[in-house]
Amino acid sequence: MKIKMDLLENAQDYVINALELYRVADEFGMYREDVAIKENKAKWKLAFVSLVQGFEILMKFGLEQINPALIYEKIDATTLSVERTVKFMAALNRLSNLNNNPFSHDEIEFIKKCIKY
Repeated sequence: MKIKMDLLENAQDYVINALELYRVADEFGMYREDVAIKENKAKWKLAFVSLVQGFEILMKFGLEQINPALIYEKIDATTLSVERTVKFMAALNRLSNLNNNPFSHDEIEFIKKCIKY
């Protein structure tokens, strides 16, 4: 069993988990509010959190493709500390600034809302 994953594998794992949770939460396409199982409804939240986490890691993967040092929080320090990676907003800003702004204004606002939730 492989435990250690690179950024892309980790992001994919979160997205796959989000989709599996969504499928359970949606009760396999049969969701009805009046008969929904309470435990399944709680999986909506977990699916959303997993999807947002997967997107954050995917952005860090994009930064790593530009330059591996960009995923770390304090890249201008005298010694690079690999314990702390950039936060979600910093990753979004760096990727936007370094990659010719791949996101529209509306997409950035949507991503910010997801981060807040």
